[in-house]
Amino acid sequence: MRDAPLPAGIEMTLEPVGQRIDGEIVSYFADRGFGFVAHGASHDTTFFHVSQCQGLDGVQPEPGQSVSFLLGRNHGSGKSQAEELLLRVRAKAAHSAG
Repeated sequence: MRDAPLPAGIEMTLEPVGQRIDGEIVSYFADRGFGFVAHGASHDTTFFHVSQCQGLDGVQPEPGQSVSFLLGRNHGSGKSQAEELLLRVRAKAAHSAG
């Protein structure tokens, strides 16, 4: 049995599930374990908690750092939040031989 086709035009209103969003950390409060990431053309800001950061390996989130994340919803407040946040660690400059 095949699924019925979607009505014309509805494909434009559906967003892919689990699409990662690129952004940049604009603030991080290490003492409280949370911050905000800006994303999109309008630079909307979204809350994130350090517990949602993956693979930190001793690296702390910091303003200006590029990230990607999934947009989720806080179960308590119902507000949007960043989930499964991946930090893009900048490569260290190669030492010049001398």
